[in-house]
Amino acid sequence: MSVHLALLADHPELLADLAASYQREWPYWYGVHGDATTDLKQRSRHTGLPICLIAVVEGRAIGALALAANAISVRPELTPCIIGFWVEPARRNRGVGAQLLKAACGHARASGVTCLYTSTETAPRLFLREGWRKIDSVSRNGHTHDVYEIQLC
Repeated sequence: MSVHLALLADHPELLADLAASYQREWPYWYGVHGDATTDLKQRSRHTGLPICLIAVVEGRAIGALALAANAISVRPELTPCIIGFWVEPARRNRGVGAQLLKAACGHARASGVTCLYTSTETAPRLFLREGWRKIDSVSRNGHTHDVYEIQLC
């Protein structure tokens, strides 16, 4: 499987399918509190924040994440953050998430960012394996999320 990493802005034709994937992954959010298409359109850019990176195989988005400012509502000082981190269920635990994280760190570093943050309920082992450090646990939407950071300098 050859994975191509790119900006969503370079593949607008994948936005609708990616939005549908986000809605399936997070039905308690999208369609209730937020709109996946709107979120992804806002992240579909070449510079600045928020910005979405995607993993593409055979013309399909099989993974995505975004870099955004102030995304951990209970810890607004932690910025920028990785949000919307998704890998197609059939492709999980095959290195796609690690590739996306490395690409995000590289993009952030090239933009002058020295530290990135994220929160996750479902992928703590991935972040730890990729060199991130747990710094907190927070409660959000009735769920406990671990908060991680990585130094990029």
